[in-house]
Amino acid sequence: SYGNKQGGLTTIIEKSLGAVAKGGTAPLRDVYQFAEAITSKGFTFMDTPGYDPISVTGLVAGGCQLVVFTTG
Repeated sequence: SYGNKQGGLTTIIEKSLGAVAKGGTAPLRDVYQFAEAITSKGFTFMDTPGYDPISVTGLVAGGCQLVVFTTG
């Protein structure tokens, strides 16, 4: 996107590495499919589309109780 390019990101790989870094240092506990019920505690990952409204729909369907969006 325009904002990614302006921010210096040139590839989806660079963007993905930034997303991984935001996960912190907690061990990954589980990986879920889209809208699959979340049963593990701790840091988990759900495979969702990149479009935020649909992604959040899958998280909520899986049992997510809090969604926080940050900007910038």
